[in-house]
Amino acid sequence: MIYDLDGSISDIGALKFNLNCSNFGDLNYDNDINVLDIINLVNCILYEECNVCSDLNYDGIYNLLDIINLVNFILN
Repeated sequence: MIYDLDGSISDIGALKFNLNCSNFGDLNYDNDINVLDIINLVNCILYEECNVCSDLNYDGIYNLLDIINLVNFILN
């Protein structure tokens, strides 16, 4: 996976790494990572209204793997 940190890669397939996601997994920006963030992530996937911070494994898609990643982060 190639991340385009400075926007210099002209390949359309390159993913840009978002540096604005300050707190991993805090999708509702309440400074707490809990079940509300999981619900928020499930809703964003179901309704296809995700922001870039919802892609927790940085693969360019929002899916069950992001939910599993968030649940594991909360449990550990």
